[in-house]
Amino acid sequence: MKKYLSYGILALAVLSLAACNKEIEPVPAPKAEGTTTIIATRDDAATRTVVQPNGKSIWWSVDDEIDVFYGGGSDGYVFTSLNTEPAATAQFVGALELPETLEKKLYAIYPSAPSNDVRANGEISVILDDLQTAEAGTFANGIFPAVAVSSSTKMSFKNIAGGIKFSVDRDGVNSVVIEALGGEAIAGAAILTEIDGVISLKTVESPKSSVTVVAPDWEAFEVGKEYYAALLPATLESGISLTMNREGKDPVVKSSKKAQTIKAGVIGKVGELETPLSIKTLWMVQSTSSAWNTYYGGTGGTDRNIAMDDEYVYIAESSATAKLWAISITDHEDVKAVNVEGVSGGGAHLLTCPRVIPNNDPEVNDGKDVLVCCSLTRGGVNPLLYMWDNGIDNAPRKITLTTWATDNWYGDTFTFFGTLQNGIFFFDKTDSASNGVVTFPIKGIPGNNNLNLVSRLAFKDAMGSHNGVCAYYPFPDDINSGIYSPGRGTEARGRSVVVSGDVYASGARTVALTNLDYAEGRNGFVLGYNFLEWEGKRYVIYGKQPSSTEGYVYVLEGDAKDSWLDIANKASVKFRRDLLRASGSTLSSGNSGMDVTARIIDGDLYFAAQKQNIACGVYKLTY
Repeated sequence: MKKYLSYGILALAVLSLAACNKEIEPVPAPKAEGTTTIIATRDDAATRTVVQPNGKSIWWSVDDEIDVFYGGGSDGYVFTSLNTEPAATAQFVGALELPETLEKKLYAIYPSAPSNDVRANGEISVILDDLQTAEAGTFANGIFPAVAVSSSTKMSFKNIAGGIKFSVDRDGVNSVVIEALGGEAIAGAAILTEIDGVISLKTVESPKSSVTVVAPDWEAFEVGKEYYAALLPATLESGISLTMNREGKDPVVKSSKKAQTIKAGVIGKVGELETPLSIKTLWMVQSTSSAWNTYYGGTGGTDRNIAMDDEYVYIAESSATAKLWAISITDHEDVKAVNVEGVSGGGAHLLTCPRVIPNNDPEVNDGKDVLVCCSLTRGGVNPLLYMWDNGIDNAPRKITLTTWATDNWYGDTFTFFGTLQNGIFFFDKTDSASNGVVTFPIKGIPGNNNLNLVSRLAFKDAMGSHNGVCAYYPFPDDINSGIYSPGRGTEARGRSVVVSGDVYASGARTVALTNLDYAEGRNGFVLGYNFLEWEGKRYVIYGKQPSSTEGYVYVLEGDAKDSWLDIANKASVKFRRDLLRASGSTLSSGNSGMDVTARIIDGDLYFAAQKQNIACGVYKLTY
C-alpha cells in the first residue's frame, strides 16, 4: 500500500543560493542539430515534467532536454524535444550518431545537466537539486529527474524521485524548506544501477537532508494554489518537517515524527502535520529586593494593569500620584513617561487601568489606536476618564463619567467593546447591595467632555457578594455575551455571561466555566481575558493568580468555527505558563493585581502580562 506524504503549509525565509553549491562541475554535453531521434515514452503512472489535472501523471513539456549516452563511460549529447505542446510521448533529436544496430546500451537522463554522467561500469549519476523553483500546478522545468536504459531509440523513462505537493495558507510566503528529521538523503547526486531493465538507487553522493523550494520569480507563493517538490526515495524514520517564512517574520514549522516513505514515481500531498506553537519571551523584569516597577521610578504595589499598542506596553501607577510609563515592546530599557499634564483630582487613585481603544478615524491620533486611563473613586465621586487622542507626548483630555451612584465605585478595572467612534465602556460596580456592571457608551466624543450613565447590567453573582474588583469581557462578535470575572479567593471563578435582551437589560444570568474553576487544583482570581483570531485559529488568553507570588498566563486554542464560549469553557489548555513568579524577595504583601493584554502586530500575536509587585513581561506566540 502506498503511503503518501501529506500536509497543508506555512512559511520560511528565502535561503542563500550559496548554500546550495554543487560539488560536481563537469563540462556540458555537446549540443547540435539532430541526426538521431529518440522516442520517449513512459511505463509508470508518474513520469514526465508537466503534472496533469489528475495530479498523478506527468507529461513532457515543450523544449524539454535530455542527455543521451551510448554505452558506459561515453560522452553525453543534448537532445531537444520537438513537441509543440505537453504530451505523454515526445520525440527528441540530437547530434549523436548511432549504428543501425546498437551494440551498446543507450542511456538517457532528464533533465539535461552538466553533472549528468554514465560511468564506465554503467552506473548513472544524476543530481536532484536541493534548491528548486516552484511553478503553480506543476514542476518547474528540470526539477523532476528521470532516466532510461534501452537497446533501441525507443526509450521508456523511469522516475528516480518522488514528489509532494503543497499549498500555502497565508500571504507573503517566499520559500519552503522540506527536511528529513532523521537526516536521510532526500537530495544530492543519485547513483543508479540498471540490472535486467530494473533501475535502482544505489547510493547518494553529497547527500542533502533538506530541499528548499522558492516561490516563482523569488516573490511569493499564491495562497491556495498547489505547488510541487521533488525528493529522492527514502524512508524517513523520524518523520518530516516543513518550514516556512515570510520576510522579516519568525519561521513557521510544521512537522510529523511518524515514519514516512517517499517512493519513486509517487506524488503525495503534504498535510496533517503538527505545528509546535511556543511562547517566546521578548523581555521580563522581575522583582528582587524591591518591586519591579521601582526600576522606572514607580512605587511598589501600585502596578495593577497593563495595556499595549503597536509600540509600547503601558503601566500606570495606581496611587495619589500621576505616573504613567510607556515601555517598548521589544526592549524594556527603552522607557519614556507619558504626558500626564492636567491629571488631578477624582478619587483615591489618579490613574488606573490603562487601556488601548481601537480607532477608525485617520484624523484622530494620526490614525493610531488611543490610550485611555481612569481614576478610581469611592463615595459618590464621579470617575474621570483620561484620553490621549492627540498622542502620548501631549496632555490627555479629561472626561467626566457622570454616575447616579452614591455608593462605592471602582474605576480601576474596566473593559471596552467597539471603537473610539462607536463603543461602550464596562465598569464594575461593587457595593454591598448589588454587584454589577455600569456602562458608558461613547457619545459626544470627541465633541464634548461628558458621558452619562445609560444603564447598569445587574450581574448577579451566584456565590453571593464579593469584595474584589471585577470585570466583564464581551466577546468580539457579541456584546451580549462574554466572561464575567468576579471576586477573589474562594469566589474567583470565571462566569460565562449571557444577557437577556440587549446589553442594557438587567438580570443577566451566569453559567460557570468549568475550565476556570479550580483548574489544576489551584484556585485563584481569573482575569485579563483576550479573544483573538490568528493564523486561522481562535485564541483565548487570560491570567490567573493562584497565590500572592505567582501569576499564570493561559492560552486556549480553538478552530475558527468554534464559539468563544466553547473555547473558553471546553478547549484544552494549549499553554499554561507561570511566567510571572517572585525571584529573590517574595514581596508577599499587596500582590492582588494582575492583568494580561494581547494584540496582533504586523500579523504576529503578542501578549503582555504583569503581576503586582512581582514581574512584568512581553511575549510572542511563534510556530
